[in-house]
Amino acid sequence: MNSGLIRRLPLKALFLALLLALFLTGVAQAVIQNRKLSGDMVEDGDVYQFKISPDGKYIVFLADARTDGCYELFSVHTIGSERVLLSSGLSPFAGVVNFNISYDSRYVVYSVGSGGINPKQLFSVPISGGMPVELYEAESGDPYISNIRFSPDSSMVLFRDIIEDPHRESLLSVPIGGGETHTISASEDWCYVAYTITPDSQYVIYNQSEVGCDDQGLYQKDLTGGSQIILDDFVRQFKITPNGEYIIFTQETDDAESEIFSIPIGGGTKEKLNGTLPSSAKVFDNFVITPDSAYVIYMADEMVLGMKGLYRAPVDGSTTRINLTPWGDGITSFKISPDSQWVVYRADFHEVDKFDLYSVPISGGLWNKLSEGMISEGDVIENRYEIAPNSTGVILIADYVTDNKNELYAVNMTGTWGVKLNGTLPLDGDVIDFRISHNSQGVVYRADQGVDEVYNLYLVPSVGGISPIRLNPDLVPGGDVGHPLYSYPFDITPDDKGVVYIADQEDDEVDELFITYDYQMIYLPMIVN
Repeated sequence: MNSGLIRRLPLKALFLALLLALFLTGVAQAVIQNRKLSGDMVEDGDVYQFKISPDGKYIVFLADARTDGCYELFSVHTIGSERVLLSSGLSPFAGVVNFNISYDSRYVVYSVGSGGINPKQLFSVPISGGMPVELYEAESGDPYISNIRFSPDSSMVLFRDIIEDPHRESLLSVPIGGGETHTISASEDWCYVAYTITPDSQYVIYNQSEVGCDDQGLYQKDLTGGSQIILDDFVRQFKITPNGEYIIFTQETDDAESEIFSIPIGGGTKEKLNGTLPSSAKVFDNFVITPDSAYVIYMADEMVLGMKGLYRAPVDGSTTRINLTPWGDGITSFKISPDSQWVVYRADFHEVDKFDLYSVPISGGLWNKLSEGMISEGDVIENRYEIAPNSTGVILIADYVTDNKNELYAVNMTGTWGVKLNGTLPLDGDVIDFRISHNSQGVVYRADQGVDEVYNLYLVPSVGGISPIRLNPDLVPGGDVGHPLYSYPFDITPDDKGVVYIADQEDDEVDELFITYDYQMIYLPMIVN
């Protein structure tokens, strides 16, 4: 344990550490199963992308497994089966470009383009296999289908159809099993259509915002394109509260470059959520709504021009907002705990260009420095910190004790306990990325921990206390899990029993899909005060 990181070890932590030592002595097991999911690959074939179905039963992946350079779509059972071709009947030189899995895990919707680029066709197919159904084919003019999404009830598919010359962009919907295509929005002059679907699957909220558009309005329609409601004008960014009752959005006003407002779904009284801003100040677009739909956390230079702070405001504007960070500047990002009780943010409050991690209760009050004791040259790496699903702690990557050597740490939400999770790294070794298990009890990370520039996957309890277990078997010489420049070539199954990953594990420069399943590890919850 790092003495600078640990300011105080509570009795509960000592008790759990003793349990850890007692139960894990000689218990950490080797991997039970490691299987290749992608099947046989042609020479120079690669798995390009994969997704795990929401129910965890299937893995869908994109690969040029049968013909080099022609990407097709496959599904395979998580617990093992032969792969199934989903994108059957592709025309010559066509390839799958993108895909998504429906929320109910029953369908896969994918786009197809000539040569694997500029997708102009959209198909749906059962995730277990079957005959694909063409949902849509774009017109000529260099089309591009993108932003494929589903209504929460998985009945409708929404997507953008872009024509480059002359530029036209449409927002369309179609039933997932095929049928009539509905136009929700059609724009011109390089107008980008941003959209989201209400949780009850009744409406789509969208705006058209890009340089050159005369209309940046916020609109509401049903999913078949009828019953339009104009909600407001000149909207920048917007989000729907998780309970589907309000739309939160930033907007240009006569008084400021951007302020933040709320309006009920379906229209109604608009409420301004921020306080009075100094001249030329603004509310930034990276606001976050709490999971319980009670508050919005936003960043603004509301007190002093040029000094960004975090503020909490109720989504309905019923009470005055409060300042969560009453001093300083340099906030680069922030996240909300799943229980809606904490804000964790990255900032250089104490030393210019030295980025630490902080937490503060959403109810307001004293802040906590989570990276206490980090060297003066150290930084918490941007976009490399996550709050555990049980909201009791944070996992982060930082060059905490050695400049430019990024390692993995766990700390509780108040910063009173912390531990380094990764094993000893070689001279130039680094932890690249990580995922927290859904039950918050374990962390899977990728690092060149054993040999410099050879990247493997490791599993460690989120409380640390034992040496990490390597999840993948030995790699072929030159092999790696993923590519060091690309993040997250791995994911954890919803039941926390499997880790799916892409690696050139058996043949150098041939990326294939593997799963380590039913590994043996005794976990303990993250330590709390």
